[in-house]
Amino acid sequence: STLIYNLKKNNFETIAHSASSPADVSFNIKNFDQVRFYINKIKPNIIINLIALTDVDFCEKNKHDAFLINSESVRTITRCCEDLKDPYFIHISTDHVYNHPGLSKENNINIINHYAKTKFEGEKHALNTKSICLRTNFFGRSYSVKKKSFSDWVVSNFKEKKNFTLFDDVIFNPLSMETLSKIITNLIFNQKVGVFNVGSK
Repeated sequence: STLIYNLKKNNFETIAHSASSPADVSFNIKNFDQVRFYINKIKPNIIINLIALTDVDFCEKNKHDAFLINSESVRTITRCCEDLKDPYFIHISTDHVYNHPGLSKENNINIINHYAKTKFEGEKHALNTKSICLRTNFFGRSYSVKKKSFSDWVVSNFKEKKNFTLFDDVIFNPLSMETLSKIITNLIFNQKVGVFNVGSK
């Protein structure tokens, strides 16, 4: 929702996809024929891939589903773009591909869970086309009634004065959804390609 708002503010025509929430188009991303039909029908100049199964514990227990959503769906989209005139593909990846103290350069990969593995495999598929992969982490208010964000959960627990467990062994530098949306919008204009870390200072 935040991204679409920013794109429309910059006069982009947007067509949103969702498998379950209300959207402009709805189809099963695991179905190659459906993906190809809609991509050929829409003929997008830009594709921004936000599809992800991000629950790390769920990915460990459901490895096949994680592979289908985080890796194979990217392969499907890029294969379906082969007939189009080189659309620019923006792929949102993850910072989970790192596990080092301090800063991590793009080639300092250290994968420790299945979620990270499937997202990294998804990057490889994305890079088979004119694309940029953004390794990032973000926070902000969710506009979905069904799906609350991490920060929604924290705020809700504080408001309800609940005790809850967090962590003391994780260091990351996330962006607000608003900031990430502005970065993605800027990328459409300059169309950099490759793999980039995107984070806060």
